[in-house]
Amino acid sequence: PSGSVLACIEQVKTYLLTDGTCKCGLECPLILSKVFTFDPGATVKQRTAEDVKADEDLTKLCIHKRKIIAVATLHKSIETPHPSLLLTSPGGGT
Repeated sequence: PSGSVLACIEQVKTYLLTDGTCKCGLECPLILSKVFTFDPGATVKQRTAEDVKADEDLTKLCIHKRKIIAVATLHKSIETPHPSLLLTSPGGGT
């Protein structure tokens, strides 16, 4: 996302260890040699529908995405009062 051009595993390692670098979407634990390759002959695996569905599994999200979802959920719950909290007058109005 930062536009950095990385040419080897050591550069990837240094980049990922830099403070403020988001690791969202990377496997945990991250095994660099399993995820990154600089072999020009390596085959590229196309993402499948199953891959996308697995991304939606909240238990596999990184801490950053979990925090974002938690804050969004909190904000939504604050903005939308629970129906039992709505006051009604004897005439049926609010």
